[in-house]
Amino acid sequence: MDLITIAAWAAVILFVGASWFGISLLYRRAGERGERRRAERAVVKEFKNGAHTVTFQWGPETIAQDPTGWLLVASGHHAVAANQPLDVFGYPAPGEGARILAESWDVHSRTDLVAQMLSLLVSGHRNSFDAERAHWLSLDQAGQRQLRKDLARAAKASPTAREEYLRFERIRTDAQGARSIDFLAWDLDRVILLARAGVGAGYLSEPEGRDLALAAAAGLRSRYRGWDELNASFTRGRWYWRSMDGVEEASAAEHDRQFTRAAAPMWNLVPWEAALPAPTFAALDSLPPQMVAFLAEQHLGQPWQAELRAAVQARLTSG
Repeated sequence: MDLITIAAWAAVILFVGASWFGISLLYRRAGERGERRRAERAVVKEFKNGAHTVTFQWGPETIAQDPTGWLLVASGHHAVAANQPLDVFGYPAPGEGARILAESWDVHSRTDLVAQMLSLLVSGHRNSFDAERAHWLSLDQAGQRQLRKDLARAAKASPTAREEYLRFERIRTDAQGARSIDFLAWDLDRVILLARAGVGAGYLSEPEGRDLALAAAAGLRSRYRGWDELNASFTRGRWYWRSMDGVEEASAAEHDRQFTRAAAPMWNLVPWEAALPAPTFAALDSLPPQMVAFLAEQHLGQPWQAELRAAVQARLTSG
């Protein structure tokens, strides 16, 4: 067999192999798209069958007439997700607030709850995610390639490392604008969730819960210009935090769309600029002195954090 024939057969083999690989890849991608669509349809069916419906104890007019109804609207999608009435600040279903706090937040007491809420007000995920993102973007191409290789290897053995790898990939490729995600909505909207669940669990009185939630409202309204913008920023922050891909990501994204669709009509009940009272941070009075002292050492440099900073200093002075 001469060299030309050998070369021809080699070319045929390479062509067939490449074609088979390409076809296999197309089938795999088509299968993945099909799985994602099935996951999305399953979520839509779940909502159509009555899961996570909007409910009220008294009616939507209660929200419109509530002096702090803004808080109920801002956290409406959380109430829908928990199957709780939108117009009741503390989740009324027996044990639901305590279950949410224990399972999702490892919160089992009043002190745990207030500490978690204050942590979100002070720094939350935004500090760590911003630092992580800045570090990754500061690496040169060689550094990014090495980090990607290391994270991919670690991701095979650790769920936490896999989440970090997915976050890195999203920053590296700027998937869905990941490099510009603002995490304030993700942090502060959850303060209101915690307040409502905490009142339902009996860890906070309703006045205390609303008061701490008002501190979050001040931060949200200082950054965003309306309900749509708040929801969009919260959803993007949650997407980044979840660090899911494939079918899980498709299902989670469809849940977000359905929760938003369910709660969005409430946005018309309370204007974004509705007057709200200033928070007093009365819950600080029951904190251990060392926790108040720790708060005093934190950086509270944003204008909306000024009231928290003043409240902490007042407790230190009076103590």
